Amino acid sequence: MKTLKQIFLEHGYTPMKAAEKGISYNTIAKHIQGKRNIGVRAALRYEKLLGIPRWELRPDLWEPPGTAMAGQD
Repeated sequence: MKTLKQIFLEHGYTPMKAAEKGISYNTIAKHIQGKRNIGVRAALRYEKLLGIPRWELRPDLWEPPGTAMAGQD
């Protein structure tokens, strides 16, 4: 699983630039440092404010569109 820092780099964000979009810098820093897990609400907020797909942030909860859910026929 990618780290938030890697995902930010891929999407052209720095913690400061992301904070300017409306996410608390302290929250971002804790997520990047691994001091806080990215929860469902945070993943949805990153998606809404930064355009980072939720499945990149939490692939354990969401799969990219068009992929079959495991165990479903």
